[in-house]
Amino acid sequence: MSELLLEKTRRELINQSKNADIVKSYGTTRYDRKNKQHIYNSITNFNRIDMNALFKGNMLSFKIPVHGETDNYEVEVLFEGVCDDIKREIKNNKNKFEYKCVYRALIDSINKQNIFISCSCPDFKYRFAY
Repeated sequence: MSELLLEKTRRELINQSKNADIVKSYGTTRYDRKNKQHIYNSITNFNRIDMNALFKGNMLSFKIPVHGETDNYEVEVLFEGVCDDIKREIKNNKNKFEYKCVYRALIDSINKQNIFISCSCPDFKYRFAY
């Protein structure tokens, strides 16, 4: 028996979340409840990026601490092909390395590359990790 991998674009996932059924216990959708969550960002998180994986493995991996409705969690995000996208943007920018090259490359990676997500929350562990 083969398993089918269902892939969706970022836009499809957002639209699916916006149009989801209302959760009875909350009286709203998960998308609407996102305003009750807070993502922490600091230079500490940036300093934890594995630069060897980025430059040698062409993978950008980072963890995002999230204060959810019930507890605090850590979401790990991994992008593949980021360095290739940055190289392309530098080449398109007349071989000048500028902030906008990295920014455009990351946006392109978010929209076109495979993104792998993991979370320490029980919901992910017992529902989405499989």
